[in-house]
Amino acid sequence: MFKFTKDILRYLEKLSCIQCSTEEEEELTQSLQKILEYVEQLGEIDTENVPTFWSNDQKTPRQPLRKDTIDNLLLKKPYLDNVESTAGMIRVPPVLTDKGTSS
Repeated sequence: MFKFTKDILRYLEKLSCIQCSTEEEEELTQSLQKILEYVEQLGEIDTENVPTFWSNDQKTPRQPLRKDTIDNLLLKKPYLDNVESTAGMIRVPPVLTDKGTSS
């Protein structure tokens, strides 16, 4: 059985650039361990003779995918005429403040 440890949580914190308090670390470690135990239980289910599930309604045949076609192209010039642009790039107002939160 895989054991979710505080060291793994700290590694994930570093990767995701977040910080957890000691209480949050304890709670997250326990919660994630329970999730892993549940997923491990799912792996024990015998699915050998279970038919593949294709749709919400097994009586309805699976619909074929449509052809991938290109139509209604948006031309660059008319589009850029209606927006503020610099060197062919669209200029948008800033959405983050100097503190890294939405303005």
